[in-house]
Formats: sequence, structure tokens, C-alpha cells
Amino acid sequence: DTWYHQFHDYLTTSVLPPNLTSNGKRVFLKSVSRYVIMGGLLYKRGFDGILLRCLTGAEVTYTIQQVHDGICGGHFSGLAVAKRILRLGYYWPTLNNDCYEYVKHCVMCQQHANLQHTPSHPLQVTRDLCPFSQWGLNLIGEIHPPSSQRHRLIITATEYYTKWVEAIPLISTKKEKIVKFINHHILCRFGVPHRLITDNGKYFKNKLLQDLCDNFGIKLSFSSPYYPQANGQVESSNKTLTKILMKVVNDSGSNWPDHIPFALWAYRTSIHTSTNATPFSL
Repeated sequence: DTWYHQFHDYLTTSVLPPNLTSNGKRVFLKSVSRYVIMGGLLYKRGFDGILLRCLTGAEVTYTIQQVHDGICGGHFSGLAVAKRILRLGYYWPTLNNDCYEYVKHCVMCQQHANLQHTPSHPLQVTRDLCPFSQWGLNLIGEIHPPSSQRHRLIITATEYYTKWVEAIPLISTKKEKIVKFINHHILCRFGVPHRLITDNGKYFKNKLLQDLCDNFGIKLSFSSPYYPQANGQVESSNKTLTKILMKVVNDSGSNWPDHIPFALWAYRTSIHTSTNATPFSL
């Protein structure tokens, strides 16, 4: 915490820390020039001009804990946690390293972290998209234990351009429930898309869904029956969403549907490496 007190004291008294060499004074003055005092608190000027409140001591630990494993945390990586803290308006010099160390020692992250694999084929970039023009649909489940209301599945819709995700729990794969989800959570919220892409599950191959697409002029596409991972963005979203849910549900697990909104919030407000932005901002 020495850095905080040195910067704060200099900005309030204009007195340099003792025992600085000539070079040390130049380095100190260059560093402190990006800081200001407001309301008795130390702030750093971000590169975008936004003031970041400087934290120290117990505030640092509390902030990392809340952002990483709080109710809307999602147990993301150290880098993602650090970026989110900056977006929330906080800063300290060892931010990145502290977040990395915290995540490295998180028991739940070690239990549920994905294994890293090198893709066997080059990743294909989806081109010629505009926001909300193309959605991928998939089902997560069966989930054990079922919820207290007998939900055992989650249907997800991933928007390809923004990476926005919609999801709700389902008791069954009835076609009426799937079409209702598309109507309420895609068409009525984001407009009519150009295309819907699904896996080859029989629950997506029905006349009711096809009629919906025909009525609105939506192209309905299916990924390869021998390689459902071709719908890659949806598969990736499902892995992330499932990982978040696994980490935030309590020991009984029966109330997991109550955590879906918080899992979606965590996902939508996290920066995606493919866009370098959050789905919410796009």
C-alpha cells in the first residue's frame, strides 16, 4: 500500500517521498501525474479519460472476490476479472497479477475449468453478418439434479455477431415450448433474423418450427449430423454458460434455474476475445 500513500501525500502536500534518487524523482513525478485527489480519495486517469478509483488493502480482496465469485461473478479467468474491475472504475498497480493469483487458487475454478485443446482444423470466421441476423439454437442437458419444478434442460440461443445469449429452463423438449422460446426471446425482442442454425436434434426438426420460419421468411439450417460442433459458437457459449451454472448453484442444485439470469448477466457483460467487447456493449 506504500504507492497509494506516497501518491496521496504528494498530491495533497506537494512533498516528495524521502530518499529518492534523481532518476527516482523523475519516475515518481511521471507516474503521479496521472493521478488526482477527489473527495479525499485517490483516482487514476484512464487512457480513455475516465477516472478510476484506486483501491488498497481489504478493498482489493473484497473487490476481486465480488467480481469473480459474487452472485453475478461467473468465476471467469483472471484476465477477464481484471478487465471487468477496470470497467467498473477501479484500479491498483498489481491488478492483473492479483486477479490471476486469486483465480489460480479458487477451488471451484479448478474443479470445473475446461481442458484446453488445440483445434484440429483452422477456425472458420462467419462473414457478412449484422447484429441479430443469425442465431444458433441448442439444448443443454439433461441436468442433474432436476430443479424443484422438474426442469432438466436449458434451451439457449446465441447471436453470432454480438455473442449475445438468451436461455431459459425447460421441463421437456416439446416443440411448442421451443417455438414459444423463439417467439418470445428472439423475434419479439430482437426482430426477425435472417437465419436460425440448430443441431440435428429431433426436437428442432418439426413442422411447427418450420412453419414459423416459413411465415417470417427465416432460413432454418442444420449443422452436420456427424459433426454437431460445426455450430461452434453455440457449443462454445453452452460450455461457458454451463461452467458458470455449475459454479454458482448451491450444493443441493435444485434451484439452478434461479441462477440462469445471473449467469446470463455475467456472460453478457464479459469481454469476448473474438470481438474485444462485451455482448451488452454491441
